[in-house]
Amino acid sequence: MTFEEYNLIYQDIYNNNIIEDFYVISKFIFSINSNTELLKECFSLLKIYSEIIEYEMNLYDIIINNKDKIDYQECRIIMRRIGDLNKQTIMYFNYMISIIKDAYAKNEEIKLNYSNKDFKFINENNDYLNEVIGLTIDFDFVKNFLNYPDAFWNYIKSKIRFVDSRGDEKHILYETIMHFDENNCLDDMRVFVPKIINLLTALINVHEFKHAYDLYHLLGKQVTYDVTEFEETASQKEKEFIKYLSKRDYL
Repeated sequence: MTFEEYNLIYQDIYNNNIIEDFYVISKFIFSINSNTELLKECFSLLKIYSEIIEYEMNLYDIIINNKDKIDYQECRIIMRRIGDLNKQTIMYFNYMISIIKDAYAKNEEIKLNYSNKDFKFINENNDYLNEVIGLTIDFDFVKNFLNYPDAFWNYIKSKIRFVDSRGDEKHILYETIMHFDENNCLDDMRVFVPKIINLLTALINVHEFKHAYDLYHLLGKQVTYDVTEFEETASQKEKEFIKYLSKRDYL
């Protein structure tokens, strides 16, 4: 990432900032002169909002700390998505504040219901964390996760084609191609995978190298397999990869 690109990412972080709204909400809450349940609801709201800010700032730390290895275009896509989510989040909290203000004006007790929203806060699942981590992933990271023996990687390294998913090669399918000899025995294979620039391309690599590793054990044999099962095992490996990301200490 160039210096100019980094500045644009930093500007995205600044534009996505929701701390100012946190201060506005805090100012109102601390203006309430009451020891009622309403005040407890206010501080509960403030706690949830502060946890969202802390979580998001940690995501930005991951981006900044890995700025030299992440893909600029993919990073900006994620930043725009976070910005859109922040707009929803701020609108939601403003709505909740309006409920509190109305109850305060009427001297009524309320219990805020946080289940009535049609979206998840950024810290309610690992989706955004995994997407940000995906920016930092490289091929060695995938290899470490798969933990296949060196014999396999030594065999397959000359048979891999890394495809530029955004360039002239974007039309090429990602797949593992088998080659058979005159006896219909598997004697070779080629693996076409995208260069890793985000979580999706990392998952495709996991998927295809799971195929390649399964086929590696069938070299020299006639191949008969259940296509559905073959795909399911590769898809299961993708799910394991997501869990692997979630268990690592990034925040």
